[in-house]
Amino acid sequence: MPVEGIDVSIYQGTVDWTQVRASGRLFAIAKASDGSSTVDPRFAQNWAGIQGAGLLRGAYHYAHPGQDAATQAAFFFSQFGSLGPGDLPPALDLEQNDGQSNDAVIAWAQAFLQKLETLCGQTPIVYTGGFWKFQLGNPTVSSMGQSPLWLAQYATTFQCPNSWTAPTFWQYSGSGTVPGISGNCDLDRFLGDESALRAMANAPPTSDPGPVVWSRYLVWPSTPIMAGPDVVAWQTRANTLSAGLQVDGMYGSSSKYACQVLQKHFGLTVDGIVGPKTWAATFGTS
Repeated sequence: MPVEGIDVSIYQGTVDWTQVRASGRLFAIAKASDGSSTVDPRFAQNWAGIQGAGLLRGAYHYAHPGQDAATQAAFFFSQFGSLGPGDLPPALDLEQNDGQSNDAVIAWAQAFLQKLETLCGQTPIVYTGGFWKFQLGNPTVSSMGQSPLWLAQYATTFQCPNSWTAPTFWQYSGSGTVPGISGNCDLDRFLGDESALRAMANAPPTSDPGPVVWSRYLVWPSTPIMAGPDVVAWQTRANTLSAGLQVDGMYGSSSKYACQVLQKHFGLTVDGIVGPKTWAATFGTS
């Protein structure tokens, strides 16, 4: 079953990512950079907020083929650095020729993707649509087809441009409304199931928090490290209380520290162990 998500930039202002997650969206992609030197002013806030709300996250770069490809790829990479669990491959937003010929734009895109893949160790995503089909003449470029396609096409169905056999993501609206965002935003769909999306993001196999019922003590350190849906559920809820915790489904040192912060806030014994009292306080249950 396809998975719903959104993409954002400075134009969406301050986003309440907890509300976005509560609306059923499972991923979000934020604009990071533009050209060789412009950073989206909301990127750092969005990048942290997406993860904090328990969404899978991605970043994209707006291409300027009139500027050096390797320089732009390195600049983009510098905005997010290494990728961890829950991070989608970075995306190249290709929608203008910047005064360059079609062949030059294609060569530029290939150089950018190659440099970015070298830096981040993952095959980047390519965002394009009408630009590829109409401005570039819908060419077939086998190397481009190695990158997952994020197709921009606002319609009830889509037609895949040449070079790709099928899109991986589909941006199907540029005027959606989503809780947590004032005004409109782009609506996106991952054309696979949640498990495939989580695998793409190197995330734990499920984001289903399950029933909000305490079932075991969550302790760190432990061998093996404690992991599972109950850890995801507790981490996700802890983040709504401003614990600043990465939702990775593994109860490690950062989870223990977040637990201690919450225990101190709730007036409980500060031991970093999620027992029944800490669980109940975190979820506001008795």
